[in-house]
Amino acid sequence: MNPELWIEVQNAYMEAAALPEDAIAPFLEREYRGRPDIREEVGTLLKHRAAANCLTPAAVFALAAEAFVNEEDNLIGTTVAGKYQIRNCLGSGAQAKVYLADHIALDTPFALQAPQC
Repeated sequence: MNPELWIEVQNAYMEAAALPEDAIAPFLEREYRGRPDIREEVGTLLKHRAAANCLTPAAVFALAAEAFVNEEDNLIGTTVAGKYQIRNCLGSGAQAKVYLADHIALDTPFALQAPQC
């Protein structure tokens, strides 16, 4: 997705996410009638947001740890498992490194633990 489209999708998502559930579809149809690409992306992001409410912290950490298997050491600035954008390394110990990352679809920060190899 090109950067300009992503900005439009982000803006539409933020507006839609602030609305009551029953007002989202009419809003998207009214404001983005000629932009099915934006409506589809925003709809997908909103579905992920609803699914995220069902995740427990333990499940999120388990899934995130799996994403690091066979990843290179220098993860800063990369996307892991297609959904975590790594911001920086928070620290490391004998068995793992901990990274600060943003979940792309949920626009939520996460601390991800990567096993040391």
